[in-house]
Amino acid sequence: MSSIARYARVKAAECERYAATAREPEIRQRYIQLARDWWEIVRQGDRLRAKRLRTNIIIGEELRAYYHACTTEEPPPRLLVLLKKLDEETEPSAEQD
Repeated sequence: MSSIARYARVKAAECERYAATAREPEIRQRYIQLARDWWEIVRQGDRLRAKRLRTNIIIGEELRAYYHACTTEEPPPRLLVLLKKLDEETEPSAEQD
């Protein structure tokens, strides 16, 4: 867990404690809203961390494919698909001539 997420969790818990001990309803409501806002920051951070993890996995897979292509002198799979598609598109025009 990052220090920002840890900080947001601490602040949310603090606001909940203050809300529980607040005597005035208006002050209590403000602390409750602040706690909700802090928890929303925590949720957003969790979602961003998950996206970053997925992105890192995708980048890693792409780099492995690229490295494999460089070491075996074989084009990466995505490039092979594009080359095959290009060949299919250019074949009919060659037959028409």
